[in-house]
Amino acid sequence: TTGTDFSWTRDAVPGISNTPGIGTTRYISETLTNTTDSQIVVIYAFTIADSGCFNADTLRVTVNPTPVFTSTITPSAICDSAVFTYNPKSSTSGAIFTWSRVYVGGIYNAPATGTGALSEALYNTTNVNVTATYVYSVMANGCPGTPVDILVTVHPTPKLTGDHNFITCSGRNFNYSAQSNVLGTTYKWNRYYVSNIGPRDNVGTGDVINDVLVDSVYVPLTTKYYYQLAANGCTNIHPEEIVVKVNPGPDLRTGILSNSPNMLCS
Repeated sequence: TTGTDFSWTRDAVPGISNTPGIGTTRYISETLTNTTDSQIVVIYAFTIADSGCFNADTLRVTVNPTPVFTSTITPSAICDSAVFTYNPKSSTSGAIFTWSRVYVGGIYNAPATGTGALSEALYNTTNVNVTATYVYSVMANGCPGTPVDILVTVHPTPKLTGDHNFITCSGRNFNYSAQSNVLGTTYKWNRYYVSNIGPRDNVGTGDVINDVLVDSVYVPLTTKYYYQLAANGCTNIHPEEIVVKVNPGPDLRTGILSNSPNMLCS
């Protein structure tokens, strides 16, 4: 009807942060803030008047919440080559998640994207901690939430540095001092029994080996020490080998020169 006058009121609604509102035009323009994780209906009550005639009507507006993450955004660190898993959660029903991971120097993996939960092995090619970043986005009922960064620290695998092959003489002390590419590495080692090398076997902790190896035959023999390294709670899956060749010592053997070994002829 031409010349119609409009007025409206909006009551306070629990979960909507706006205070009550009123207006005297046919236009409504205001930001409605839903502080919950559920849909809330806001009602505008209109009064319409023309030539002394009145009518009442309502406008119902559904305000969807902004979805937020309820799962942790600070996951625990993992070891090199371990599978990182993350299951995003939101208290808003119907939330949909997408993620992306950009390239980071020191992480072997190529960039990747995905939806929902993720599960992938991360490979640290350095000797220091490297942080991989996943950017997670969430949307529910057509409303986007604020993206969050999921940061996961990837510890390196400790490895032995230096020579892995040695030669020693039978009966001498074999001394070896292990060194690792990762600071704070701890060591355990063992030597399994090898026929004709004594003592039969040995185990130890720490970076130093002091072991007397005896070759009981007169040919060179080889034995191995297997090192297990650990740092930042990460252990090398495959123990590293230290290979030691044991050369026999010289041996003076007495031959029988006559029926009377203590006598010599001129």
